[in-house]
Amino acid sequence: MTSLVYTFPPTGAHRVVLSPLCLQSSTMNSRLPKKKVEVIFVSWDGDQEAFDEYFGEMPWISLEYKNRALSKSLGEDLKVSGIPTLVWVNPKTGEVNEDGCDTIDMGAKYYPWTAEMLAQKKADYMAIYSDWTLFDGMLDQKELTNKEAVAIFVGNHNDAAQYVMPKLKSAHSTIGGDRLAVVYACNDFSEGEDSFQEQMPETWFKLNEADSKAAIASLSINGALNDPTLIIVSGDAKLLNKDAARYVYRNCADGFPWSTEAIEASRKAEAEREAKAAAEVKEFADKNLNVGGLKFLTGATLKNKTGEEVAVESLLGNDLVGLYFSAHWCPPCRGFTPVFAKCYNELKAAGKSVEVIFVSSDRNQEAFDEYFGEMPWIALDFKDRALESKLSGAFDVSGIPTLVWVNPTDGKMITEDRATVSYGVEYFPWTTEQIAEAEAKASEREAKEAAEAKAAQAAVEQGFRDANTVVVKNWKGRGKVDADYTLNFQRFNTFVADCKLTGGKFYYELTCLDIEPVPQIGWYTEGFQASDNPNGEGIGDDKFSWGADGVRQIKWHNGSAKFGSEWKEGSVVGFAVDMQAKTISFSVDGSWEAPNGLAFENVEAEWIAPGLTSSGTYQVNFGDRPFKHAAPDESYVSVHQGASSQSS
Repeated sequence: MTSLVYTFPPTGAHRVVLSPLCLQSSTMNSRLPKKKVEVIFVSWDGDQEAFDEYFGEMPWISLEYKNRALSKSLGEDLKVSGIPTLVWVNPKTGEVNEDGCDTIDMGAKYYPWTAEMLAQKKADYMAIYSDWTLFDGMLDQKELTNKEAVAIFVGNHNDAAQYVMPKLKSAHSTIGGDRLAVVYACNDFSEGEDSFQEQMPETWFKLNEADSKAAIASLSINGALNDPTLIIVSGDAKLLNKDAARYVYRNCADGFPWSTEAIEASRKAEAEREAKAAAEVKEFADKNLNVGGLKFLTGATLKNKTGEEVAVESLLGNDLVGLYFSAHWCPPCRGFTPVFAKCYNELKAAGKSVEVIFVSSDRNQEAFDEYFGEMPWIALDFKDRALESKLSGAFDVSGIPTLVWVNPTDGKMITEDRATVSYGVEYFPWTTEQIAEAEAKASEREAKEAAEAKAAQAAVEQGFRDANTVVVKNWKGRGKVDADYTLNFQRFNTFVADCKLTGGKFYYELTCLDIEPVPQIGWYTEGFQASDNPNGEGIGDDKFSWGADGVRQIKWHNGSAKFGSEWKEGSVVGFAVDMQAKTISFSVDGSWEAPNGLAFENVEAEWIAPGLTSSGTYQVNFGDRPFKHAAPDESYVSVHQGASSQSS
């Protein structure tokens, strides 16, 4: 069978026969030796340059990039919705196989991937498990044949197996070793694997390195396995599921024995339960919300701090009733609760008519009791899980903490904005008009504070200039620099030294005062752009900057790599650049030895300057005062000295 393939970056094929004038060649190293097959790359790259680079990696031929109209029509005709897409075509019969990507995993052995070859592939795959010969000489197969299912777990301590293993361990404990056996085959015995395996139950079969390699080689007959893979086989050696890792991670023991049929049935049952629950929530909301009073609390057991029951009717005289959805295990909740409690106490002290009901999402009574002990209001009894679920659904609570304010007279929700707490007593009961006024006042206050902070920073910068020392600027974000060079970072903001160092060797130090994730501190040059987004760009995130991170022990330059020793509070980090040798080095507490020392070579920059991105608090010393530790050698000068000599 001679096949034509059209791959849209890598993509699809078609019955259309392309004129040879439209095709151009690349290196023709066949992936299917002695098979009559050809591939045509149909590119959806953005420009000719990208096409040339990508096509240079391919061994087949291509539709010329300039033929965009034909590329587009092929994609439309084949209804290509995403890439990569691969389509095989029999040019003699016009037969089309649109599942080309799946055939690649089958390999050349089953070419041309007909139904008969697919059946043979399945038979070959099933034969792997026949009589458990897969594990001959590795373990006692009798320990497998009497189980309802055997989970063959392939992975290692460095991949997602570290997340799947605890879930599989929990499932094994729930299901029982009499029904489930687990065989672990490791594909990476590097440092750390021993401690990873020590966390596994002793009853699991853990193959040694040689046996793991042999077993994984047999299991990979249809292509490389995922990292990790959880193959499920029945005790009588019948394949139940090629990979249940993701399902077990999400569902633990549910759906056991995790066959494709059992998982599908479990998912269907779960979907039915969710649909039923959603219908019940809708019915509850339709009957009880916005209908006057606090009907949605009918039958609720409310308790105060002393454990006494509080009648729902006693709440009807309040101006507002708040439902506070929260939980002790939730860090944002634990941060918000003290702020909210302060506001609540101020409202009560001012004689405001208000009450709050804690609706707990805690996992057990003990956690509820501890958390409720920190609160000044009343609570829905933790035992009333059914009503908690209905209230969460009815008020569309998608995350916690959530604070919903309700008018107890008509039962209507006023707002679900936690920001009302920041408005305070002055604007209670937080009507639309009052909130608008509070927000306007807050905007005015923020603008004034920002102007004052900007003026204060300008004064600090001018102080640096007056003292003929290095000026530090807040490039991006809301960080604050003090006159003693203490840098108060906020939300991964970036400070830079306002100088351009050229042609020499320069050094500065940084003392870690209050370390927070994620410092990226070092040097930058022309072209660097920072971001004040916590997930944005900082020093080392592009090709125009170089940084070190002693929290994660990583070096950064348009990517990351393992480097350096740990930074701790009080650590003094040294930063050295040699513009002549084009190198950058880092030290910790004066040590330039591995794992510190040389970090970057071939540093290309006409000029360079210190750049610092982080959260937390640090103090930088550019050399206007004595250093705590020495530079790599005496030929280095301080950034202060280098900047002063080049500006004079």
